[in-house]
Amino acid sequence: MKWLKSTLLLSILLVSACTSTLTDTNTEQQESASLIYTAAALTAAVSNTDGSPKTEQGPSVTDTPTSTNTPEYLTQVPVVADLLNLRSGPGTLFPVLLTLPRGSIVSTLGMIPDGTWVNVVATTDIGNPLMGWVLAEYLDLTSLKSSLPIEEWPQNSAVHGIITDTDGNPINAVRVAATTQIEGNLLRGEGTSDRQGEFFIYTPRDLIGPFQVEIVAVNCSSNLSKILSDGRCVVQDYFPVTWKTVVDLPLAEPIQFKYEQAAMSLEGKVVYQDGNGASQILIKATRQSDSVESEYVTPQGGSFQLPLGLGTWEIVAIRFLQDGTPLFSETRILEISSPGQVVEPIIIPYTEIIER
Repeated sequence: MKWLKSTLLLSILLVSACTSTLTDTNTEQQESASLIYTAAALTAAVSNTDGSPKTEQGPSVTDTPTSTNTPEYLTQVPVVADLLNLRSGPGTLFPVLLTLPRGSIVSTLGMIPDGTWVNVVATTDIGNPLMGWVLAEYLDLTSLKSSLPIEEWPQNSAVHGIITDTDGNPINAVRVAATTQIEGNLLRGEGTSDRQGEFFIYTPRDLIGPFQVEIVAVNCSSNLSKILSDGRCVVQDYFPVTWKTVVDLPLAEPIQFKYEQAAMSLEGKVVYQDGNGASQILIKATRQSDSVESEYVTPQGGSFQLPLGLGTWEIVAIRFLQDGTPLFSETRILEISSPGQVVEPIIIPYTEIIER
């Protein structure tokens, strides 16, 4: 999440461009608002963008990062979200200190290297100053005349990882979530890989885990993604080999997530009885030799394109009920023996899923 690091002024311009079309359901990423979600998005709610109030409370310690620059000025900027959480650190794993309504004025102090979180001074209801962190995309930063100082967060207080393909090439714009439980409350933070494939999810110093860390989505701007003629973006040529793990902090070494280039793309469709396609159906393939999984969530129209590598695959369609209960189709077996192998499209009746 550091594609803005080398040119800080550019980061400010990008944030300003995003503010013109903000809604409370935008992503935290300034690079793209379009995401290709994994199965994690179907089984658990993707965290919101901190543009609305949060009720969870994490550790009470307020951390202070080490600044590599001393700000020479404070710039007053308005909040452009209906409600914006001021947090004790740069991420949703930190406690909410204050909720700011639209139009509130805050003073900017600095930002983390990727520019997504800004350190600000806000004003409480009784007029006292309060320092904290907010998402940059929910501030109107057009009044800034120069870049904000960079504030580095301690490396031992971050979930840090690298995403590459099996040849070691970095993969950018992949969203990763880290979740943990504190006194029965589920806390979740997110980060996105930068152009070097690195991601950081910042944490309070006294929050050490265990964290479940997993890939949850791919931005349409990722070098994994392709834009189709109808405007949709998909991941056609790669599938994740390693995409989730459980860790405690501090990390001995960065987490390694890897994608494998596909040998072919399996096409198909999930159809209702009237022939129309069924959306929001998870198509999941599992390779028998190593249990590696490839997934695709059907969009409107019900079609899917599932990237597969060499080997024998078990393919199943899954529909999730509102309570998270999965319903499975029959399992189909497919052998991929050579790159570019031609396979007939698979048609999966929707009734096959709900009647089993």
